[in-house]
Amino acid sequence: MLEAVPDAIVLVDELGTIVLVNVQAEALFGYPRDELMGQPVTLLMPQRFRDGHSALRERYMERPAVRSMGVGLDLRGRRKDGSEFPVEVSLSPFDTGEQVLTVSAIRDVTERRDAEDARMRLLEEQGRREQAEAALREREIFLSVAAHELRTPLTGLIGYTQLASRRAAQSDRLEGAHLEHLRGTLDTITEQANRAGRLVAQLLESARLLSGQFELHRAPCDAGGAVLTAVEMARMAAEHPSRIRLDVRDEMRIDVDQDRFGQVLLNLLDNACRYSDERSAIDVRVLHAGQHACITVRDHGIGVPEHARDSLFEPFTRVHSAEYRSGLGLGLYLSRAIIEAHGGTLSAEFPPDGGSIFVIAMPLMAAVPARR
Repeated sequence: MLEAVPDAIVLVDELGTIVLVNVQAEALFGYPRDELMGQPVTLLMPQRFRDGHSALRERYMERPAVRSMGVGLDLRGRRKDGSEFPVEVSLSPFDTGEQVLTVSAIRDVTERRDAEDARMRLLEEQGRREQAEAALREREIFLSVAAHELRTPLTGLIGYTQLASRRAAQSDRLEGAHLEHLRGTLDTITEQANRAGRLVAQLLESARLLSGQFELHRAPCDAGGAVLTAVEMARMAAEHPSRIRLDVRDEMRIDVDQDRFGQVLLNLLDNACRYSDERSAIDVRVLHAGQHACITVRDHGIGVPEHARDSLFEPFTRVHSAEYRSGLGLGLYLSRAIIEAHGGTLSAEFPPDGGSIFVIAMPLMAAVPARR
């Protein structure tokens, strides 16, 4: 009957000596039966549990009963090779008429403990994920509300400033230095309001991206033509338009949301102008690279410090000080998100001679067979 029991069975006398084991005990602990008979039961325990076992055994023998051993404790068994494993032990007294033996039913609970640990890790991970999702939702709501609340007064501010500028130009009472001063002031107000408007637009874009409401309206276009449009717009805004040089090597078709794609190019060109000398060249190239159209924007400016390169495309990352008008630190984050939504990549390189190179790789459209 003992051999048929699925648990390892070890019978111990009043002195703690093993008097009988079954085949499952041999398999569990790795000892042949003849090596266990007559040995102290502490042989099957890790060293750290052996010293206190004698007192526990004596206490049990005073009032022997069917019960679990070491309730609430982390019990461990020790194999012949020295490895340990978690166990559950049930104790039962067996009176032979000459002495009372203790029957120990021992079960390896490694798999159950592993399953419990895995479940706890899963619950902890789920809790962390729920906290992160809650924080993300709160940030989405904040960004959306803040952007909408800021857009309304900014729109009014820009409108009134433009109206005042037109009236000043038509006024007969202002002339000379006074008129120029007023115009300069209004131009500055308009410029700052427009800049604030761009920041609000970035906040809205970020909120849409985080909430999954980011949509693309794609259409086939020529990669060089799309880049040329962005370059011309950047030249109009630049103080030295000739510094932005365009080199288109090949004609390639890509499928993009041209407004979003242009937004990315304008952001890269604006950064290149902002962080480089006023007269240093900014080179934009469009060339064929395998199955991709490759667009590079190269400047010779101050570059990016090495410690900030790993986090360059993360949201709210401001690489340089406020003197460069770094904004909210969302430009590159949104730019990469837009390119990746198209199935492309946006990366940065930092040449030894200084400056930065931003590389966009956009997948080419499949060739369409020509018709007669």
